Amino acid sequence: MGLFSNWFKGKPAQQTPPAQTVLSAVQPPTRSIKYDASLVAKLKSDHGELVELYGTLGKDAQAGR
Repeated sequence: MGLFSNWFKGKPAQQTPPAQTVLSAVQPPTRSIKYDASLVAKLKSDHGELVELYGTLGKDAQAGR
């Protein structure tokens, strides 16, 4: 019977025990990527080269080449 049926009959409702949560400690993976102080400078240089290449491609496309 349901909660309301037991309530109207004066019987206590059955209570389910709370669920137990098991926590375990997990170690994060070790990093294989190393810090590179010159990375930003290299990326800026690469970006400049790409901008130049795309500019040349755009001009060539407009010229019909």
